[in-house]
Amino acid sequence: MISSVRQYLAGPGLGPLLVKSVVGTAGISMAGMAFTFLLGWQLARGLGAAGYGIYGVAMAVVSILGVPSQFGLPQLLTREVASANATADRARLSGVIRWSTRIAIVSSLVILLLVVGWTVCRERGVTSPLGASLAVGALLVPLVALGAMTAAVLRGLLAVVIAQVPDNLVRPAVHSLLLGVLLIAGVAMTPVTAMSAGVVGALVALLTGVALVWRRLPTGWVHVPPTEFHSQWLAAAFPMALTEGLRVVQGQAAILALGALVVMTEVGQFRVAASLMTLLAFPLSVFNLVAAPHVSTLAATGDHDRLRRMLAHVASGMTVSVLILVLPFAIAGRWLIATVFGSEFGDSNPIVLVLALGVLANAAFGVGATALNMLGHPQRVTRASVWSVAMLCLLLWPCIAILGAVGAAGAVSAAMALWSFLLWRDTKRLAGMDIGVWAWQQATQGKQAR
Repeated sequence: MISSVRQYLAGPGLGPLLVKSVVGTAGISMAGMAFTFLLGWQLARGLGAAGYGIYGVAMAVVSILGVPSQFGLPQLLTREVASANATADRARLSGVIRWSTRIAIVSSLVILLLVVGWTVCRERGVTSPLGASLAVGALLVPLVALGAMTAAVLRGLLAVVIAQVPDNLVRPAVHSLLLGVLLIAGVAMTPVTAMSAGVVGALVALLTGVALVWRRLPTGWVHVPPTEFHSQWLAAAFPMALTEGLRVVQGQAAILALGALVVMTEVGQFRVAASLMTLLAFPLSVFNLVAAPHVSTLAATGDHDRLRRMLAHVASGMTVSVLILVLPFAIAGRWLIATVFGSEFGDSNPIVLVLALGVLANAAFGVGATALNMLGHPQRVTRASVWSVAMLCLLLWPCIAILGAVGAAGAVSAAMALWSFLLWRDTKRLAGMDIGVWAWQQATQGKQAR
């Protein structure tokens, strides 16, 4: 049995490659998630619900402001690097890396200066906890943008597992370690100190990512005269940037709306629930990251049959994994959350369960965004994101007014389900592939028939 498994994994086919990629990525992500969970626990315990709410609002603002600095470049880089690497086009590889890095550096520095300037000039400025947290958090904009570039290049080079190390493992580990050092040193934890530790973690993660990229790029690539397709890349990056911006807005809008309508304590409870939703969505992140470069590679080589089978199996794996992770919260979630994060966070469990509905819908409809982006239809992803954010904006305020944080979770889940459905429908129409969980059996039968 064991020898058969080893023999299968040593094979050259797509199946063994996917299994190894998923298992490896899952291993790195699980280790990173352990640090992320520890980090969330440290922040919740150290800051309390109100302080965690301030930290969460500051992070939401920084996340939204960081979108223009990336301008859809990570998705474009993964696609272009994978294609250039598959065809041994070093000139194009060199060109897209140089071009995207320049844009990321210039745009992120402009955003950083604007955020710091606005924070300093406004009333109370950096003397308020939220203003000071925003000023420090602005440093994350260039660090996270460049870190996303390095991860995208690694994914394009099919180093999918290694690509997860800087952001998923190193960054939360360093952040958590620094918070522990501050605690031992007797430094009081505030939103500002917590944000400062996060900036250092992002810096260490970026340096790690640069080192990993440099080791895996083809020898002498830096000396190859670059071939740059500015207009084509800008045209492709724009809808991806818009999509990413809408995704970030969708993820952070609830926290910002809660911050404006309810007390910071309830914002902190939602923040804990949102961090636990990240745990539930863990399989989605793993499968999407693994699938992206393989979708581009299979599409470039014209192997649509294997692509269809792969996407159907990905949806099945995501759905089953999410159901397993939701089960403990459905049985004893309130006790688990109160025990781990503190009694004032026990009310987060209903929020978690409502958010889980959106995650399940996302898993069941498959990796539509990844498929459409890699197959050259990013505009359809943007269109679905526009409809999703529009629904969120329509539902968010009345739902919060009626049900508070639980209502915000309902609005987020409804918007997420609509987004996933539209992407599934467009993938079926444009690529002729049903990528939902229900297509798993059909894909298996089709393989057996051949």
